[in-house]
Amino acid sequence: MDPIVQAALISGGFGLATIAVSQVMQRRHGRHLNQIRDQVQNSHETNLRDDVDRVLAGVQTLVEGQRQHSREIAGLREDLRVERQERAAGDARLDDHLRTQRPTC
Repeated sequence: MDPIVQAALISGGFGLATIAVSQVMQRRHGRHLNQIRDQVQNSHETNLRDDVDRVLAGVQTLVEGQRQHSREIAGLREDLRVERQERAAGDARLDDHLRTQRPTC
C-alpha cells in the first residue's frame, strides 16, 4: 500500500476517534451541566440571585440588631457597675456612721 494512502488512513482514523471522543465528552458535560442547573435553578418564579440577596440583607439586619443589643447590654453592665460602686460606698458610709454612734442604753 502506498505510504500516502497509509498516512491518510491513519490521519482519518485519528480524526474519527477524536470526533467520537469529543461527542462522548460533550454528552457527559451536558449531563453534568444539567445536574448543576437542577441544583441552582429555582422551581418557582423568583431568581436565585435575588433570593440570596434578600437572605444576605436579612442576615445583615440581624447582625446590626445584634450589635445594637451588644451596645445596650454594655450600657446595662456599666449601669450595674456604677450602682454597685454607689451601694458599696453607701454601705461603707453607713458602717462608719454606725461605728461612731454610741449606744444610748
